Amino acid sequence: MDLGPSFSYDRCQFEKKPFTKRPFAVVRFTAYDEVYEEPLKVNETSYPNNPKGISAFKGQILAALDAGFDISVITSCPIGKLIELLDFAASQ
Repeated sequence: MDLGPSFSYDRCQFEKKPFTKRPFAVVRFTAYDEVYEEPLKVNETSYPNNPKGISAFKGQILAALDAGFDISVITSCPIGKLIELLDFAASQ
């Protein structure tokens, strides 16, 4: 039974580094075999905490959901702010 892509979120505190040295988010993308429903590919990406990194995060999250990937996000960003970022990207 295919339930479609899933999105999970965990809020964490990254290591005490200067703000610009901490990642904005670490994301794991998982693609599944449609027949056997087993993982085919898992990719983990860290997005820098700067405008370019956040832009890449937004674009790749939305593209991965459209492609049917499961997504797991670890970030220090509050969930409300994360939802705002993704809604903004969807309206572009």
